[in-house]
Amino acid sequence: MQQPKWDTPIEDLREALRFAVPLRAASIAHQINMQGYTCNQATTWLTGEARRAGSALGGRGDNLIFSTGSERTGQARTHVTRTTDDLISGIAAAALLAQLDGSGGVTVFGDRYGTTSQQEPAHSPAPDLGRVHQLLDDFEALITRNATPEDRP
Repeated sequence: MQQPKWDTPIEDLREALRFAVPLRAASIAHQINMQGYTCNQATTWLTGEARRAGSALGGRGDNLIFSTGSERTGQARTHVTRTTDDLISGIAAAALLAQLDGSGGVTVFGDRYGTTSQQEPAHSPAPDLGRVHQLLDDFEALITRNATPEDRP
């Protein structure tokens, strides 16, 4: 079985990210909430997660870009899966960091992740993920509430 040949691979990746990144961000926000991190601790952890994901993408990013068209099995499939997971985690961590520093989010491939400021409209409609957005709002409120004056951006 051969790998599918997409007419619009970036659009397919964007569609997958639109679904996966908010879910991962909600999962990370929940994890931070459950650990009881302060704003500084959350920032440190999110920065580490974003750096880890970036390093992994630097080392294995070619797995997402280049394909022979043949089926990916075994180790090749594992590398693609891990690299995709790292991309999703990195974007989610960066979006949460941007929320903490007040810039509201990040834009990746033309799509906005995080909160949308009123001056900057979203580039594309995000899927309706009601509970996920509620978790992200709860995360922002929790971090703000638990922050000491020196923790606040």
